[in-house]
Amino acid sequence: ITEVDLAKEVMDEDRFDKFIDLPFQYLRRAAGDGLFTAWTEEPNWKKAHNILLPGFAHKAIEGYIPIMQKTIDQLLERWTENEGKFLDVAEDMTKLTFETIGLCGFDYSFDSYTSDKQHPFIEAMLFTFTEALHLARTPPAFHPFRFKNIRKQKKYIAYMNNLLDDIIKRRRADEDSQKGKIDFLQLMLH
Repeated sequence: ITEVDLAKEVMDEDRFDKFIDLPFQYLRRAAGDGLFTAWTEEPNWKKAHNILLPGFAHKAIEGYIPIMQKTIDQLLERWTENEGKFLDVAEDMTKLTFETIGLCGFDYSFDSYTSDKQHPFIEAMLFTFTEALHLARTPPAFHPFRFKNIRKQKKYIAYMNNLLDDIIKRRRADEDSQKGKIDFLQLMLH
């Protein structure tokens, strides 16, 4: 869609309802009923939508631009250093995405460009997404037989929750330096 009027039409929440397809329904096991996993009529969807909306405002996005530029510069520097070598562009785009979301949304770096290993949070998140896709394609009667993946996912969910709890604790301990900052964590906390 390239026209403002058409964009307004398709984004009309009174005419179009949010649809949660099967993989996102399985993601609810890990994420609960949040912005991406809740049905429109669920109270937490509206709550999350209203809390995070200012994070997508023009002023907020302007604040993300220097962070995004720095992240892109780090990626390009890494590519320049590895000129002539094999580059896994898909993996690099995953790193760029998570690094950008981590820094812009939570002021947290996944050290995507300082480490050759994938951050454990990214590994956990990607496994959780992949498992949701597998569950969506597997008949429900066979879900209990994925016991290794169930155990692994529980471990990953606990890890992700612990890391997020640590990020929140650090932010709360350093609240004075965050005054006036607009990022998703700040919006959710206040």
